[in-house]
Amino acid sequence: MPAEQALATAATVNDVIATLKPGHTYVYHVGSLMHDRARRKNAVSSFALIEGAAKAAWDAYERGEVTLVQRRLAHLQHEYILIKRHPEKPKANRRAARMAGGVVTAPVTEVAHA
Repeated sequence: MPAEQALATAATVNDVIATLKPGHTYVYHVGSLMHDRARRKNAVSSFALIEGAAKAAWDAYERGEVTLVQRRLAHLQHEYILIKRHPEKPKANRRAARMAGGVVTAPVTEVAHA
């Protein structure tokens, strides 16, 4: 079992995400988020750190900045890892355009006939 790791904070997670290059990773928690949250609820400061780091990682995921994965180390022991995503070119939001009553066109491709 790995040695106890210092708990990441929400600020640390956000700072790391801002400086990570696409494809690079960061382990923001080692353990079991579910069990560690429950176990450390009495230790308010530890619970707040775990909760803050997990929320910061999840928020970045929802913004499309990172992919979240976990690697199992042992029973109830995981590395929670975020992977910085490559920035994507803006895409037309077709659903939003349809909802607004706009017309969405797709490029026409030529089909070769044999």
